[in-house]
Amino acid sequence: MDAIEFGQYLKSLRKAKGLTLIQLGESIGFSNPYLSQIENGHKGIPSPDLLKKLAPHLGTQYSELLFNAGYVSMDDVGGSDIMGEPLTIGVNGREYFAVEVDTFLQIKKMIYEHKNSLNELSVILESDQLTYKKQILTDLDRKRILIMLEQLFPDKQ
Repeated sequence: MDAIEFGQYLKSLRKAKGLTLIQLGESIGFSNPYLSQIENGHKGIPSPDLLKKLAPHLGTQYSELLFNAGYVSMDDVGGSDIMGEPLTIGVNGREYFAVEVDTFLQIKKMIYEHKNSLNELSVILESDQLTYKKQILTDLDRKRILIMLEQLFPDKQ
């Protein structure tokens, strides 16, 4: 979906719940003009953070909004229907491990930003002091990230 189609999709969800832009905006802490611009396709696809705030008010799952916004594909997620619950990362029909949606998106973004330097990334992941949200990653955490990288980039091994 492009920004206009996605905006129309969000608008249809909002109207199906019987919410005005003002009501929705007050519920999630965004102005109704800003939400109107999103619904009209003038602001592009909303961020995953905004989608997470919208999901419960629009009566849909966070994972569904992420999928329709193009942040994840069916190949990425083998999924849970519950927002905030772990999602299973699947490649070619095989499940590898569970990860929260936000973590997955951050890793995917990091991979995209550094896709030409996987060797550097693998060296970074070997660090004993690597943190995520101020928590030091364990050996198992780093191994899971490496598995995800290998599955996303099988030709880079």
